[in-house]
Amino acid sequence: MDRAGRWSPWVGLTVVGLLLTPKLLLADPITVPSAPIRGQFPLMITAFANEAGTDVLPAGATDFYVFTYFDTGATRVSFDVDTAATLGVTNGMVTDVRLNGLGAIDPATLLAPIYSGFQAEVQDVPVRVPGLDITLVGGPVANAVEAVIDYTTLVTRGPYAFLGGANVTGPDITFYGAGADVGYTPSIELSMQPFGTTGPGLGQRYWMYDIGFYDGAFGVASPAGGDMTGTSTRFLYDTGTNVTLLTDTLGTSLGLTGPPDFIQSVSGVDRPGYYLDSITMNGAGGLYTVLNAPVVVTTDPLGGSADAIIGSNLFDSTQLLFDGPGARLGIGVAGVPPDGSAPEPSTLWLAGGGLAAALARRRRSAGRR
Repeated sequence: MDRAGRWSPWVGLTVVGLLLTPKLLLADPITVPSAPIRGQFPLMITAFANEAGTDVLPAGATDFYVFTYFDTGATRVSFDVDTAATLGVTNGMVTDVRLNGLGAIDPATLLAPIYSGFQAEVQDVPVRVPGLDITLVGGPVANAVEAVIDYTTLVTRGPYAFLGGANVTGPDITFYGAGADVGYTPSIELSMQPFGTTGPGLGQRYWMYDIGFYDGAFGVASPAGGDMTGTSTRFLYDTGTNVTLLTDTLGTSLGLTGPPDFIQSVSGVDRPGYYLDSITMNGAGGLYTVLNAPVVVTTDPLGGSADAIIGSNLFDSTQLLFDGPGARLGIGVAGVPPDGSAPEPSTLWLAGGGLAAALARRRRSAGRR
């Protein structure tokens, strides 16, 4: 998707302190007044180990990590050419993959020990080198781990000399192996359907049940259960996409045929964007609703495998629990227990959200309505 402005993808690592964004504190059901057009990419650090248990590294290097994206919309672990050349990785090489969030990097030394401290690991993963511009960790790794992704808390590390003195920033992420005690219970638990074939180095992606897009008198929704293979409302959960996308056909069903509310670049092509009245996600424990939800209409979001892609922008004010083996997605608000006992929302956050909503309404009234 639109991933402009990326950094050089590899480095022997280190990290810096937490930057806190305002948190929206709400009881169940969870409703947020608006969402940004673009969300956060789940940047993380990854180590690759060979069969002997030592690192896949340039000769003489130690504690070598790679900046990667945790991408549930990808079916494989795929290297960009530069990182593959730096590590000596070749197409089809089998490695063990170790995952950790940016917070594992020491803010003073910018180092993160590979063989100590908490991290998730998936063994014997064949990788490929297709010539991407960033290394993506998807498929067989995403299917085997759990992750708590806190989009309300950003972690920044740097500066890095190899980035020209720039920092790196991403949501706070903690990874767990399958069946581990995560220690976090979200308010709402969504079910997902894994789909696609599996095999050496190949993993499945996830369609989301009971997701609804609504605008005026129009609405479309994915099934509440069963096999979604033959439906025309298959909504993919994709951590590697920072905008929410839908097909032209689905856009027409929602009445999104007039002048756009905004323009968003997708894979280098400008596409029309619209603010929907709401997007809802229904699961065990309650309903998650995003008002004034921005979506981008494109020709084919995923090669025919999905009719819409649910991006990270819809979860900007939440903490997520992604359970790959259990095909679950939990939604909560950081610091708010599932019983809903919470202080009032941030006045500053709501003021900003209200302004965004008003602007969205003005765009719609001046445009297609």
